Amino acid sequence: MIKDHKELKSKHSYVNIHQWIYYHFGVATECINPDCKYKNPKRFEWALIKGRKYERKIENFIMLCPSCHRKYDYVEETGRKLSKANVGKIMSLESRRKMSIAKKGIVFTKEHKRNLSLSKTKYYRVLHLKHN
Repeated sequence: MIKDHKELKSKHSYVNIHQWIYYHFGVATECINPDCKYKNPKRFEWALIKGRKYERKIENFIMLCPSCHRKYDYVEETGRKLSKANVGKIMSLESRRKMSIAKKGIVFTKEHKRNLSLSKTKYYRVLHLKHN
């Protein structure tokens, strides 16, 4: 995490190292995760390997699709920060259900999505009837 402008200018800052990677190795071109569910993602990213430091060494980085990169970088602390950020926000019923399901680790199937959209339709019908 960049703390001040001096760190931003240092040769080992996040921004400078990523610029160095792009200059010397170009953009990431594939996802090296063998369990990746996305066959043809539109873009790829360079990800820092866990336990390594931000240095100008290509062996410290791997190529991943954005989805795999987020999953690779996700830690429990990230989840807690996101939960705190959402405290007090007004969310739709559908958003709350999706977050609840995601927190339980359930993968959305076509049936889940259909049920959510049906319940959303019923929810809006009830709201419409209450206001008329």
